[in-house]
Amino acid sequence: MRLQRYLVVPWLFLSIGTTLVLSLGLLALTVVGSFRWTAGAPVSEVATWVALQWPAVVARVLPASVLLVTAIVLGGQVASRVLLAMAAGGIAPWRVLWPWIPVLAVIGLASLASSEWVVPAAERRATVLWWSITEGRAPTFRLVRRDLRLPEGMTMRFEAYDAASDVLQGVRVVRMDGDVLEVWLGQRAVWFADGLHLHDVRQARLDLAALDEPGLSATERLEALAGGSARHVSLALTLPEVRSETEARYSGGTVGDGRGWSRHVFVARDPGSSASERMEAALRAHETLVSAAGVVVVALVAMLGIVHRSIGMPLAMAWASGLGIAWLLVGALGHNLARGGMVPVALAAWLPAIVVAALGVAAVATPRGMRAPRQGGGRA
Repeated sequence: MRLQRYLVVPWLFLSIGTTLVLSLGLLALTVVGSFRWTAGAPVSEVATWVALQWPAVVARVLPASVLLVTAIVLGGQVASRVLLAMAAGGIAPWRVLWPWIPVLAVIGLASLASSEWVVPAAERRATVLWWSITEGRAPTFRLVRRDLRLPEGMTMRFEAYDAASDVLQGVRVVRMDGDVLEVWLGQRAVWFADGLHLHDVRQARLDLAALDEPGLSATERLEALAGGSARHVSLALTLPEVRSETEARYSGGTVGDGRGWSRHVFVARDPGSSASERMEAALRAHETLVSAAGVVVVALVAMLGIVHRSIGMPLAMAWASGLGIAWLLVGALGHNLARGGMVPVALAAWLPAIVVAALGVAAVATPRGMRAPRQGGGRA
């Protein structure tokens, strides 16, 4: 218990302070970046909108702050020979680490609970509030000639916007469901709460699996590829996001999609969802778990390397930074591999944890670390 108070309590308070400072810094950058759209809005509304983004920002900076504080605290104790004195007194390195395990577990569970209940609710409220703040100053014309990537594997783009009549012009909506590609091209469209009402629409459906069919001539392959096309005077197209959600997501209104872990799991298992939607939901569900577990895994691996190999402050900072960079790079690689269908979703999502754990094993593979002084006054 004394060991826990001596080692963990300063680390915990410093972690809280560091997380607070980093998150407030990111929020300040958010305010500066959105100032031209929030200028003139009531200060209370802007302050509320910023506060609603704070839970998501905390979840993003928490692993970095934990790594930073771990390097500072343990690296400093190695440099001041505190841990060496503990080893000389018969305290094994694993006993130095065990007080952190329940603390990190609680932090990981709190991060998971926040991503399930707090962050999605805050993001939904931030989206609504952002729309209220910026309506008339950040309208849809800001999204002209941009590929808007929506949930459920959909992409939307439009070439022009008539602000006077609130009409989109030159609209293209694309949805990829497995090997089936659906495209809607509309001359103009009007927003509704649950999507778009397209006018003068051309609709095409392509079955790309026909390209891999053996024994077909070029003409037969082309006929099989063109699964169907149609023209419509008008067509109501339901989108996975309403107008305010789309605009907020592309103009800085929120930092996520407002869905919790359980919602992603439900969509991933829903047979009524498209294949691309199930894949995306499964990937996000796993990545939510990996994000919460990452606080525990990365911190413990950083601690293990610092304590076992007795590295001081500069090397401890380099070790912790390397682990953090490896986590981010491998996470991005796994995300792209999963979306490309190259590896299973679960393996791709958990790849950062696997790689960082392997780095931890490699760090302790060589029996080098703290040793107690030999009897007779010899030096360690």
